[in-house]
Amino acid sequence: METNLLSLLVHYPESGINGSALSILAEDYTDDLLSEYISIREFLHSVKMVRKRCLFFPKVKDFLDAIKEFRDSPKYLQAPDRFLLPEETCEHDITEEERQHNMEMVENIRKMLAGEMSMDDAIAAAEPPREFSGRLGKPEQKEKGREPGKR
Repeated sequence: METNLLSLLVHYPESGINGSALSILAEDYTDDLLSEYISIREFLHSVKMVRKRCLFFPKVKDFLDAIKEFRDSPKYLQAPDRFLLPEETCEHDITEEERQHNMEMVENIRKMLAGEMSMDDAIAAAEPPREFSGRLGKPEQKEKGREPGKR
């Protein structure tokens, strides 16, 4: 957001907005636009629209008007990706071993809450298997005849 507003400042130098004011504006504009469920695609389109139309540095209403016009356009209504959300992925796909371990952890939590297992036993059982990858740490890869980390 701040980068886009900074580019608009180049087009509206008479606005008198400085760097610290721009940071505050970026936060406020982000809050206002996020509350309207505006996608990045819609926002970027609105930046182009307000740059072409506004005589003065654009207000949130200018962005919202541009987004409403964009959403009402046939181009937007026919876009196959208009209902897609940005993908949020993990660092890795979960393995079957990780899935099994997670299910065991859930079962241990259930047992602990039901009084069938002590908290110490549940914590001890929560240790991940050594073959886990990704965020839990990758196992050291050993080459034949070499120590890990040496070539």
